[in-house]
Amino acid sequence: MNDNVTIIKNLHDNIEAVIKEYEINLSGKKNTFKILIDLVSKIPDFRKPFLVKYKLSDIILASLILIMKDEFKSFIHAATYLEVFKEEFQKYGLFIDGNTPSHDTIRRVFMLLDAQNLKEKIIDNINAVLQKIVEIYKENNKKELCSIDGKEFKGSGRSKYTNNPSRNINVLNYYNASRSICLSSLVLDDKEGEVIAGQAMLQKFNLSNVIVTADALHCQRRTCEIIKNKKGDYVFTVKRNQENLYNEIIAKMSKEKHKLKHVDFNNCEYDILNLSSSYAGEDFPGQASYVKMVSHKREKQPTDKITELYFITSLKNTDAIVQSIDNRWKIENDFHKEKDYSFSEDDYIFTDKNAIRVMATMNNIVYAFFVLSSRFIPGSTPSLVRIRFKKNPIEVLEEIAPLLSRKEFNQLLKANLKGRKKS
Repeated sequence: MNDNVTIIKNLHDNIEAVIKEYEINLSGKKNTFKILIDLVSKIPDFRKPFLVKYKLSDIILASLILIMKDEFKSFIHAATYLEVFKEEFQKYGLFIDGNTPSHDTIRRVFMLLDAQNLKEKIIDNINAVLQKIVEIYKENNKKELCSIDGKEFKGSGRSKYTNNPSRNINVLNYYNASRSICLSSLVLDDKEGEVIAGQAMLQKFNLSNVIVTADALHCQRRTCEIIKNKKGDYVFTVKRNQENLYNEIIAKMSKEKHKLKHVDFNNCEYDILNLSSSYAGEDFPGQASYVKMVSHKREKQPTDKITELYFITSLKNTDAIVQSIDNRWKIENDFHKEKDYSFSEDDYIFTDKNAIRVMATMNNIVYAFFVLSSRFIPGSTPSLVRIRFKKNPIEVLEEIAPLLSRKEFNQLLKANLKGRKKS
């Protein structure tokens, strides 16, 4: 498979190349917490000044530390932990008067804090650094892989036996798999709202040189139109309940068997049919290929059958199609499972929508810290970083300080370029 014409310069390789090229030393940087304090301090405080007892930045940073330590189970648990281990947080310069916030105070902050401001100050900074790294060592014909993907907050509903029963709240994520960072999370009222929310989400991002993947729910003409209008590409799953398109793909591929391109990749078989520009089909904007994928990854498990799936895509390049579909599953494994396993996201007990939005954003921030730490600290693995997060998260963050702020990273690049001879 010729990776030069398809997707994703490996982020790990990009980071290592930039570190080597600019002689960046990621160790020994002891200003991480100052960087975080500076970023968080820029978030507008919505509270009345004369009623403020605790700095907003202290509550936000303490919450991030608790998430990293897997100690943010609920507002009550968070407040109790802060009270019991107040000296530990005082070492970081938080709650220096020895008082810690109650669970009601933390809850009110989560219910009223603007998650967008939190995202802009931290996640957007990290993404800007990653974008710069990718651009330095990215060939023009490389594409990035992004995904729209919904995830249920399992502790956000109310039992049917309560006075106000409700289903769990769904959160829609826009995840850049090429950079291993979640760029946006939206809280939804119901599953049906996911399509419209996904379309609005896509409108906000630059999709040039991006391949968007999503499950069959998002296989909509309007979604395809938005992606193509923004110069992107798509690969969408098609399921049986999309009867017309599903049957059209099967019939067309059966009729033109002689034109199918067959590829074996990562224990899966792919049959790809490139469509002519004049072909109307079900008239999905930008449609270029139909795909059948047969997965043999689970056939040794007695309870699982061979998985057969169909896709529609605006791509014609065989390698790009195959890698997009194959990497789609990594989002579930790497992003969702890691957040559940390392940060116990499924254990949170929140019902307020804004609190869930803030918590999802904080989890995205911590996930970005986790990925950077596990991939780019020499000798680290995800398992080791989990242990170090729980033991001393600040110590870990100090080792990736230049990657947390575009200003810090740009200054580091300039400092290492001084005195160099131009090649």
